[in-house]
Amino acid sequence: MGGPYRTILVDPPWPMEWERSKNMSYPTMSLKEISNLPIPDLADRDCQLWVWTTQGYLHKTFHLIEGWGFTYRQTVVWDKKMMGLGAWLRGQVEFLLLATRGDVRTAAFGPRGQEGSAWTDVIREERREHSRKPGAAYALVEALGEGPRLEMFARDRRAGWDCWGNQLSPTVQSLLPGGG
Repeated sequence: MGGPYRTILVDPPWPMEWERSKNMSYPTMSLKEISNLPIPDLADRDCQLWVWTTQGYLHKTFHLIEGWGFTYRQTVVWDKKMMGLGAWLRGQVEFLLLATRGDVRTAAFGPRGQEGSAWTDVIREERREHSRKPGAAYALVEALGEGPRLEMFARDRRAGWDCWGNQLSPTVQSLLPGGG
């Protein structure tokens, strides 16, 4: 692992409490384990943090962000173009929360975001296999976030990123105590 990172993207393996979760292709973590991730130690003093979350964990994600020392800034909604499961309503969206610490604005972005940018807070891209995120989200994060970049719980290696995750390869080391 390198670092400190100016851009960190995290897709936590949220705890699943329903029957289908027993067939997950990856291990999940408790909220305490997720909150203990070394995000503050990996982040540069000026850093963008992007965190994926779902309806059920949206409120808790705001607390995680604050606990890691970041300030919430914006929510991107991913419209998956198909319905999933849900306790009250059938879910069709996921959320990508942007938080910052320090001063992450650069001359290219100006005081109100990137000038002339076509970026919005909605991504409309069809869902693929479970937990795989849309390509448009990576384009957005790369356009707005400076390097060095880290993706935690990654599925694929990306040029210009340090990628960490147990689905990348068996040789990737865990950041958690005891090799988690």
